[in-house]
Amino acid sequence: MQGILLPKRYVHQVFDRKLKRLQRERAARKFEQGHYFLHKEVANRLCERLQDIPRVLETVLDVGCGYGHIREALSYYHKGVKRIVETDIAESCVKATLEKSKSLSDGIETIGIVSDEEFLPFQKHSFDMAISCLSMHWINDLPGFLSQLNRALKPDGLFLGAMFGGDTLHELRVCMQLAEEQVHGGVSPRVSPFVQTSDVGSILSRGGFKLTTIDTDRLSVKFEDMFQLMRFLQATGENNASHLRGGYFGKKAFQLASDLYRQHYSDNEGNIFASIHVVYMIGWTPHPDQQQPKKRGSAQFSLKDLGKVVENIQPDESH
Repeated sequence: MQGILLPKRYVHQVFDRKLKRLQRERAARKFEQGHYFLHKEVANRLCERLQDIPRVLETVLDVGCGYGHIREALSYYHKGVKRIVETDIAESCVKATLEKSKSLSDGIETIGIVSDEEFLPFQKHSFDMAISCLSMHWINDLPGFLSQLNRALKPDGLFLGAMFGGDTLHELRVCMQLAEEQVHGGVSPRVSPFVQTSDVGSILSRGGFKLTTIDTDRLSVKFEDMFQLMRFLQATGENNASHLRGGYFGKKAFQLASDLYRQHYSDNEGNIFASIHVVYMIGWTPHPDQQQPKKRGSAQFSLKDLGKVVENIQPDESH
């Protein structure tokens, strides 16, 4: 019998991973603690969720470790960690995280590995928990990435994730599109696309995770002007890395975009604000002892009987 050759699953390459590595390397070499207030805040909010999980998770994988904010947060929010493996596409980020770990007297063994998040090198069932904080929004194949994490986690292992999504940088996107259309007569992606919150549950399921939980934060960050916002994005390695990013924009278009931004998205003092939409997610790898949904048809009560129950409830006339 002749076999059938199935094509590999096609993954649309939205982001230029080589460019993103260079951006993160450049940002790490010019690292300034004050630029990372947002990343630190999100890392703390993500790790706060561990306080609701009464389990000791000793071995941890931090994917896209950046500048060690998860390493620092775990030292405070989860005392049971014994070993943490820090990975990032940028070598300078891994070095920065390892350097930060030396200042933490928590006894956690910290190992650094330079690795692209899209190609994880870990063996099956290696970790109790995996965390990804503000790096997933640059990954082309999110279901594939999550499948790799699923494999690296032990059964009933925990995944914690946070990523920018939804309407993040909506104001910047709109103003740059309007300016480019007016000056150059056309538009191109000047701000990278973000995943919609409504798609995250499906992405987690395709990655093989169960008992998933998703919630969001909407933040508004103030800047002096659009140019300070763009310097912030560059300093934190969050600037555009889309393959479809436009080329020449020009001084005239930049100034028009800045004027539009201040006109439509500023406060009484003239400062502009940028919307940041953070999507938090929790998922567990499958395990036989996990709570399972009831089989179809196993219910003991029919919704058809609900009307009869409601009719038999008499109002309390004393109220």
